[in-house]
Amino acid sequence: MEKQAALIRPLFNQIDNGKPVTLIGSSYGGTIVARLLMDYPGIADRAVLLSASLKPGAEKVYGISHLMKTPIIKYIFPKFLRLATYEKFSHKEELEKMICWEDIQIPVLIIQGDADDLIYPENAHYAKEKLINALVDMIILPGRGHALQFSEPATIKQLFWEAAAK
Repeated sequence: MEKQAALIRPLFNQIDNGKPVTLIGSSYGGTIVARLLMDYPGIADRAVLLSASLKPGAEKVYGISHLMKTPIIKYIFPKFLRLATYEKFSHKEELEKMICWEDIQIPVLIIQGDADDLIYPENAHYAKEKLINALVDMIILPGRGHALQFSEPATIKQLFWEAAAK
């Protein structure tokens, strides 16, 4: 995650136009947003973490994922699934490295569905607890699952604009 954040960072030099910057990340993208904010304080004026993977070990790992790690058998699966499996198994260790939560000092909107069975809702609560220097607005959507940007686009848009107006 540190490397991915470092690869993304130079893009901000190209779009520096003096206007406020909001970073929005969903699922693993939310993880990268949090890492960017930790590693590069001042990179953004606010952030939205949507169903973000943030707490070590608080996400679903499918049983078949273990097979995709075994020699020879793993080659039965398409490369994109093998890469997703590698990413999934590295999450816990990478999330444990994210210790500079206090460096995030901007408004952060956390949106999570309470029926998310991929990135468990405890991720949102964990982030809120860790963001001790940020102005946090956490919204838990009852009965909603993981891909909120697809299942609830109007709601997400409304929540974003309401938080931005504060």
